[in-house]
Amino acid sequence: MTGMPNEKGEGFVDYMLWGDDGKPLGLVEAKRTKRDARVGQRPAELYADCLEKRFGQRPIIFYSNGYEHWIWDDLNYPPRSVQGFYKKDELERLIQRRSTRAKLGSAEINDAIVERFYQQRAIRRIGEAFEKDHERKALVVMATGAGKTRTVIALCDLMMRCKWVKRVLFLADRIALVKQSTNAFKKHLASAGAVNALDNPEQIADARVLVSTYPTMLRLIIELQTDECWQDITTEMLEDVRKRLRSLVKFIEKARRPTIYTDFTDAMGYETEVPLPGFDSSHDVERFTDKTQQFLRARENDPVIHKLRFNERLSKEDLDALENMLIEAEAGTRAELKKVRDGSGLGLFVRSMVGLDREAAKRAFDEFLSGKTLTSTQIQFINLVIDYLTQSGWMHAAQLYESPFTDYSPRGVEGLFNPEQVAELVGVLDEIRTRAGVLVVQ
Repeated sequence: MTGMPNEKGEGFVDYMLWGDDGKPLGLVEAKRTKRDARVGQRPAELYADCLEKRFGQRPIIFYSNGYEHWIWDDLNYPPRSVQGFYKKDELERLIQRRSTRAKLGSAEINDAIVERFYQQRAIRRIGEAFEKDHERKALVVMATGAGKTRTVIALCDLMMRCKWVKRVLFLADRIALVKQSTNAFKKHLASAGAVNALDNPEQIADARVLVSTYPTMLRLIIELQTDECWQDITTEMLEDVRKRLRSLVKFIEKARRPTIYTDFTDAMGYETEVPLPGFDSSHDVERFTDKTQQFLRARENDPVIHKLRFNERLSKEDLDALENMLIEAEAGTRAELKKVRDGSGLGLFVRSMVGLDREAAKRAFDEFLSGKTLTSTQIQFINLVIDYLTQSGWMHAAQLYESPFTDYSPRGVEGLFNPEQVAELVGVLDEIRTRAGVLVVQ
């Protein structure tokens, strides 16, 4: 090999794996069994540089000491330990994917499979982990009934369309879940031809999506706990068990630290009432707010309150009826309600007490979200806005430039969306405020 960074400019590759077109598919840097296989990483990288310069194609890198094998596709992923060397067609597929894979972040997620925002956000996060962070695995934790299976199906659909994966292995812990998941794949991703490995073992070789259980390791662990397993056991058998179980060692619980309990007692002083200028007991703002909030939340099904919670427009008659209801129930005096009207308005005040229905808040953003392929961060930002509206009922556009919205970008909403999208988003918030009885003057 010529072009090496040494005095002679030469080097020797231990093993080469060639394609039918005469281009390098892979190289193997071999080390003695007593040495760490990772010592060969740097020499193998230099050989790959020379081969890429000569043939215009960078090979997949392997380095091994005969017992431990490492693979490194350094254009995409960090090195990782593998059980053996890849076959010719597998190496060809890895190299081909460098140019044929589409971007996961710009590809559309199938709304017919998943429509909930958190499902799409999870898929976008996984896509970013694979595409931007060059990760090879991701963990998604979702509650029962949250749509885990459909989320996985939509992820498989996305990765298949973008040519990131060719085949999918879906594992479940019970036979019933295998049947349920197979039916879900057939319903939502019929083109993949999901196969139940338990009922149709003869179709395993041709399956694009294979659904099965994972009891093999569990059976092995249980078997090792019996006395019969250790009778007449050989070194080769122990080595086989070690290899099969070594990936599980990291899950062994570490030694726990002892728990220390304390019984500290705080010394309390005497209470002193401090009067606030301008507020007496009959006009205490905090008490008025609490009392009004309790009254309103107990009457969320009242027609006017229902309109406010579901972002429906209010008439003057609605606001008058709402004010009279509060006065008759002694939830507030006319003087207190007049201060509210002169401030943000009675509609927004009540909306801030009862919040906005979550589905209504999501519907308010339907037009904004329509036709857009958002990143997971943008989806999370919109979801945070919806969370805020659900809790507080409305918000000023200026809050999009404050915490917690600046946690996603120091520039707030402008750091995530283009000017047209920002104006559209502000318009949605203005419309939500207007529907509570506040006219926005441009």
